[in-house]
Amino acid sequence: MPTRLAKFFSFIAHPMFMPTYSVVLLFGLNTYINQTIPSKMQFMITLLVFINTCILPIIFILVMLKQKFLTSIYLENQKERILPFVMAFFFFGFTYYLLKRVNLPQTINSLMLGATIAVLLSLGFNFYKKISIHMVGISGVFGAFYAISLGFNLNILTLLLMLVLLTGAVGSARLKQKQHTPVELLLGFFVGFITEFVVVIYKLG
Repeated sequence: MPTRLAKFFSFIAHPMFMPTYSVVLLFGLNTYINQTIPSKMQFMITLLVFINTCILPIIFILVMLKQKFLTSIYLENQKERILPFVMAFFFFGFTYYLLKRVNLPQTINSLMLGATIAVLLSLGFNFYKKISIHMVGISGVFGAFYAISLGFNLNILTLLLMLVLLTGAVGSARLKQKQHTPVELLLGFFVGFITEFVVVIYKLG
């Protein structure tokens, strides 16, 4: 894989984008969720998720970088990942709390709950081994929508195949950039996929 392409996949599949991608994809499916929630409400939910799980964490990381708490925005150092993980857990959990207070379908809440738990597990694993949070993020989306396809009996094979291909591309990109070992990628994949799949399928059950 060319270096530029590896950087492209690493950027578009940044874990902070994953909750927003998940909500957008969910609203794009032909389910009662899309049919019963007004477009304006869908936009507000998406905006809330984007601000809380992407914009605010990025601002937090930039402040940490300026204050010399971090040496790189890419969080390459295992020890330096601890505080950003704690911060992400707070923002993700707070977003789940806000969504739960609104009368929304359980599927929307479960996406955010699964992401919050995945961040917490990533934090725990990080004390012992560097885990690929890129793989946690993209495989989490894959696991969530695989569960949704089963729970709603939806034929979204094309979407699932695209997510599989993107997961493979992201893994290859992280290897190309020498950011992770195969073991770290596999660990990230299983944490993301299993967490989101179990949480979503349980909520749909």
